[in-house]
Amino acid sequence: MSQILMVFSWYLIVTVGGYITLPLAYRFLKFLPDRGFTLSRPLGLLIWGYSFWLLTSFGVLQNNAGGVLFALLLLACLSAWVFRGKWEEFKIWFASQKRLIITAEILFLIAYLLWAFVRAANPEIIYTEKPMELAFINAVLRSPTFPPFDPWLAGYAISYYYFGYVIVAMIVHLSGVPSSIGFNLGIAMWFGLTALAAYGVLYNLLSGVFKTDDRPNSSRKAVGWALLAPLFILMVSNLSGLLDVLHARGIFWQRNPQGVLESSFWQWLGIQEFDQPPPEPLSWTPKRTYWLWWRGSRVLQDFNLVNQREEVIDEFPFFSYLLADMHPHVLGMPFVLLAAGLALNYYLTLKRKPAVEPSLQGWLKDPRTWLSALIFGGLSFLNTWDFPIYLALFAGVYTLNRYFQDGWSWRRVGDFLFIALTLGILGILLYLPFYLGFSSQAGGFLPSLIFHTRGVHFWVMFAPLMIPILAWLFSQWSVFRQSGLRLGSLIGAGIVAIGWLFMLIASKLIELAGLLGQAWMTSADGNLASLGQTLNSLSGLFFIKQGGSGAELFEVAFLRRMTSPGTWLTLMVILILVFAMIIALRRIYGNSRNVEHNLTPTILEEQQNHGFVLLLVLLGAGLTLVPEFFYLQDDFGTRMNTIFKFYFQTWLLWGIAAAYASAILLNRLRGIRGGLFKAAWLLMLVCSLIYPSVMLPAKTGLHKGQPVELTLDGKAYLQRNEPDEWQAFQFLWGMPLGPVVEAVGPQYNPQYARVATHSGQPALLGWEGHEIQWRGSAREMGSRRVDIETLYQTGDWTRAREIIQQYGIRYIYIGPVERSTYRVSENKFSSNLGLLFANSTVQIYEVPHSLVAKTR
Repeated sequence: MSQILMVFSWYLIVTVGGYITLPLAYRFLKFLPDRGFTLSRPLGLLIWGYSFWLLTSFGVLQNNAGGVLFALLLLACLSAWVFRGKWEEFKIWFASQKRLIITAEILFLIAYLLWAFVRAANPEIIYTEKPMELAFINAVLRSPTFPPFDPWLAGYAISYYYFGYVIVAMIVHLSGVPSSIGFNLGIAMWFGLTALAAYGVLYNLLSGVFKTDDRPNSSRKAVGWALLAPLFILMVSNLSGLLDVLHARGIFWQRNPQGVLESSFWQWLGIQEFDQPPPEPLSWTPKRTYWLWWRGSRVLQDFNLVNQREEVIDEFPFFSYLLADMHPHVLGMPFVLLAAGLALNYYLTLKRKPAVEPSLQGWLKDPRTWLSALIFGGLSFLNTWDFPIYLALFAGVYTLNRYFQDGWSWRRVGDFLFIALTLGILGILLYLPFYLGFSSQAGGFLPSLIFHTRGVHFWVMFAPLMIPILAWLFSQWSVFRQSGLRLGSLIGAGIVAIGWLFMLIASKLIELAGLLGQAWMTSADGNLASLGQTLNSLSGLFFIKQGGSGAELFEVAFLRRMTSPGTWLTLMVILILVFAMIIALRRIYGNSRNVEHNLTPTILEEQQNHGFVLLLVLLGAGLTLVPEFFYLQDDFGTRMNTIFKFYFQTWLLWGIAAAYASAILLNRLRGIRGGLFKAAWLLMLVCSLIYPSVMLPAKTGLHKGQPVELTLDGKAYLQRNEPDEWQAFQFLWGMPLGPVVEAVGPQYNPQYARVATHSGQPALLGWEGHEIQWRGSAREMGSRRVDIETLYQTGDWTRAREIIQQYGIRYIYIGPVERSTYRVSENKFSSNLGLLFANSTVQIYEVPHSLVAKTR
């Protein structure tokens, strides 16, 4: 099969799956103007993937193309059963939506093909997290049942959220493409799915606004303006591209009397690499480093008490797709937008049917509850961080509606918790087999005392999204300035103040725990001494990351935050405006005649539709405010991962909100205000598109003006540069499963764990650091590293045999990396084992079953 046919086979499979699922979307997302059409593909993949995973986990289906096809047949039967008696109604609706359907299909196809081309220009599955992700896909493909075996820790199952890799592997199974091509097609497909889902969410929002216009054919406007959503989410980037161009050109740099370039501006900005003089000769083309595009994901800078830099990850979607790591946060993108669409459908439902007091029995009887639980539970299996975020959005919809309907009371907190806990628990139960084998490195929240985000860095990151959002919020000034601003100010400022207070209290408690631990360590009571040792150790680790302890730490932390208050002040302003608007909307809802506000039914309908967007802005503000005061405790010990996960979801939430705000203001503002906004909006859009326009050619090599060999095979570089190893990997792919031994070395080095990654055989040990992250400790690895070194280097066959039998090793791989890492003693293998494969640089020995079976 040619690669062009492979590209279209993936398109056909996902499209057919989406149309098979459309009746389900039409039935259960019926309050969305598009009836779930734009969300049917991710919905179909999720239900299809769930049934395949669950039935394979219980041994009902086999993990092969036949099992995948049977799960698709089950999905088709479910759609047909749910949709019985609705076909005539559906055909009428479908025929009336040609403009929407054609636009959505063209968008999906163009986005998919565009990123397939990008991946074909830069297909190598090498560096960063790509080896891990390919190893997971191959493990899923080759595992007889689920959970899949851990490709880098033979004898164990994957301890990670692997649902996205199951879905990708399903399409690989059904299409028959090699996994090294399926990897790149998966990145392209997810780009297309994200574009389509983002388009759908915004279309469904705008349809409720533009349909109220008194102009003919106004309902068609949403079809075109909804294209802003994929633009803002997938193409708009942070301002690092603009900074890179200015830096390369030498803007704000001057020569001192010694002829050395200096700049107070770039030193004040304080972003790594940008604070160094630009390479000369100066030009408009950045040429700082080989990985020029990398800096865009590291614009935030954290420093501890002694000014040591701590890495912070601030990825945004375009960077993630350009990097092309098939990581869970990328695999989850279409599905979190599906969850946002589900929440929007619920919001529109409650607009038409006032909310009633929640009843557990009523919720459990409602099939929509179970569909919601399936979607939210899937988020946890796809990318666990997303689970509570979008549960909060869905529960927030109900809580906001009850507030609009009945006003505020502490029962609203109960409303929120009921929805979140009900769907959360049901979602966990539906995916229970996953949780039974899952362990996490997460260990609660720690106060982010010394670490905070400077305002200038926050604006470099989010300005392209915040400017439209803030402009839209201020454009509503006449609505909330009298009725909601005062109370909104109290709430917004109070939330920030509570964050400050809780952070300081938590930090002092940790300091106190350390002091108590030191006192108890000398106790004669063994249990108390052990507790003291633990408290002292945990407190010490926290303050080591902070760079120190005591009064100086608290003083410096306070001064840093007060001298660079841009982030928390910006977020406080956003919170004030959002809460002021929500309070104003409540009063609009409560005044049935709307005399006080002088609102026509047309404007009233538009104001009501704003409520969901306010939830998106509010949730994004919360996600970016939390890391200013607290971060999740993990193996990194800093807020790196918390910023990464929370900021990424904020980009999606604010991306929809910014696109919505842009569409509203570009259509509503007139005169001087409209002209100024359009000029500022266009300028910011251009600035935000500098990063993709510069970094895409830099990453792919398309800027060099030379022919680029296009291929989607992520292992083509191996066949070209390491043909012997490529041949050995291909050979092992066709062999029965069994633990393989290969050299162990540093993580992120593509020389190590390569055999397991490319052959689909489970390695005795791969990247140790990743295993610790996935499992929270090194306990499961035991002495494997030392034993592997002994196995290769010892000349004693008896000792080697003991290690082989201990781990049930089947294949022993000896290639260039093994010979350079260890002093390999090969005679013991050649004398006692069969040589299974050999070429000029690689030998693979197979351990006979009888040798391993002696200890079984």
